[in-house]
Amino acid sequence: MICAENGMKRTVNCILDSGAQRSFVKREVVESLGFNGPKEHITISGFNQRNEHRKLMRVEL
Repeated sequence: MICAENGMKRTVNCILDSGAQRSFVKREVVESLGFNGPKEHITISGFNQRNEHRKLMRVEL
């Protein structure tokens, strides 16, 4: 369950990895809980030298 500072709560499926640099949630979760934060561009490097460029919003969970 994710709890926002405004008191809103939402049950979500997630994978927790304490060794990961970041965790990601879907836009619908962020919007439904009223999160807001700075926008940033990142590159996600995957297998076979595939890179994906994404525009994300950084939020604190």
